[in-house]
Amino acid sequence: MGKDLPEGIYPSYKTFGFGGFFRYVLSFVLIQHTTLFVIESLTLFDPLFLVVRILSSVVMTTLLICTVEAFNIESQKSGE
Repeated sequence: MGKDLPEGIYPSYKTFGFGGFFRYVLSFVLIQHTTLFVIESLTLFDPLFLVVRILSSVVMTTLLICTVEAFNIESQKSGE
């Protein structure tokens, strides 16, 4: 882990708050998906289609991560 977080603390809604966690997830997912799709295409033949693919994938992945994290918060509240 980085030096900014104490040992045993991981990025979550609880650690960063909703806005901070959302920005954290969005930035890393955007970087990862942009890199993946640009490398996969190897050309910028159809840049509009590439941007649509990146944005749709980023939105779906971010929603999925936030949904899973919401269930994780519920299990933390119940003491599991």
